[in-house]
Amino acid sequence: MAQYHRDLAAARAFVTQLTGYLIQDDELLFAALDTSGNYAAQSNRRLALYGDRILSSVLADAWYLTNQPVGAFARLELSVATNEHHLAFGERVGLGPHINRNNGEQGQPITKNTMAATVEAIIGAVWIDCGKDFDIVRAAIKCMDLDNYPS
Repeated sequence: MAQYHRDLAAARAFVTQLTGYLIQDDELLFAALDTSGNYAAQSNRRLALYGDRILSSVLADAWYLTNQPVGAFARLELSVATNEHHLAFGERVGLGPHINRNNGEQGQPITKNTMAATVEAIIGAVWIDCGKDFDIVRAAIKCMDLDNYPS
């Protein structure tokens, strides 16, 4: 595993508290938090894409059960599954210090895309680590309060 520049145990404790799920795989946890590109050529972007799709699936599942029209799902995604929402979430919970960035980015504000990708990558990491158990990832997303489906 690439040398993580921060305390991986502290990052694991943070992500566990955030999601209610303990990611067992060190490499997967590190990959979710790495935006430096030093660990993998695409940093956490592959996990982020995966996590974004998982979040959308969880939201679609909740929407479908309500029998609301299709437009309600579109509004839900626009209110919950956006980079702006993920940025606000990441800032609110204090995710920034756990993100592994390039040395040149240290001390600079974390961009919206970096924060959003990391939030989504954490969801992707939970999905893979839990053996793709929909109920576990749904519970993690609920714990993160990213399932704000209006009842």
